[in-house]
Amino acid sequence: MDTTMKLPHHDTPPPLDLDDIRKRNAAARQLLQEWLADASGYDEETWPLLQERLEAERTAPARKLFRG
Repeated sequence: MDTTMKLPHHDTPPPLDLDDIRKRNAAARQLLQEWLADASGYDEETWPLLQERLEAERTAPARKLFRG
């Protein structure tokens, strides 16, 4: 008895919706511009804490994720 799961095979990928891709790209660019313009200092304050927690929670401590 064959118990392997067979996944559907697609001969060709679905067509790209170029208009949707352009809209998503524009939204991503806008968000990036907003992040770059943020002068609140939140990222400078939060990033070191986030780095510390990410390093502490690693399950594979063979090498550090971040330099410094």
